[in-house]
Amino acid sequence: MEIDDIIKSIYYFYPKNVSIYETAITENSEEYKRRKSVCRNAAQDRTQWNLLKQNLESQFISEFGCKIYDYSTLGNVPCYHASVGIGNQLYSFMISVIIPLWSYRIIDLKTEKIEYEFRNPYEKSVIDAITSSINNFFPAYSFLGPQQHQIVIDDIATAFSQGPTIFDAIFTENGN
Repeated sequence: MEIDDIIKSIYYFYPKNVSIYETAITENSEEYKRRKSVCRNAAQDRTQWNLLKQNLESQFISEFGCKIYDYSTLGNVPCYHASVGIGNQLYSFMISVIIPLWSYRIIDLKTEKIEYEFRNPYEKSVIDAITSSINNFFPAYSFLGPQQHQIVIDDIATAFSQGPTIFDAIFTENGN
C-alpha cells in the first residue's frame, strides 16, 4: 500500500484539522463514528485473531517456552495487539482493523528502548515466526515498516497525540 493511500485511509477514520483538545468535535465526527464501529465489529468477531494467537502460542511455547499476551481492547485503539516476552525482549505485533496493515516493535525490557527492526539473527527468527503466521491468517494484510510508519500526519489528532505518526494512528492511538 502506498503512503498516499495509507494517509487517505487514515483520514477516513480521523477527522482532519481537529485539535487533541476538541474531543466533542472529534466524537461527533463521521470519521470517529466509523472508527468506533469498525473497532466494535472487530471486538465481536475475533475468529482470525484468535486462530493466529493460538498458532503463534503453540509455536512459541514449543520453541521458546513462553506464551502470547493479548492487549486488544479495540476501544479507541484500532488494532489487535499482542506480545510475547522472550528473555529481556518484548515482541509486540499489531494488526490494524481499519487498514489492512500490520507491524511490530521490539522493546528491551531492561532499558525500555523501543526498536522497530530486528538487530540480530535471534530476533529475526522470532519476527519471521510472527510474519509467517500473520501471512497465513491475514493474507490480505501488508507489513508496514518503520520507514513508512514513522511518517507524521500533522493535521489529525489521536487521543493523546497531536500530529501522530502513521504507526500511532493505526496501531496505538496514544502516541507510544
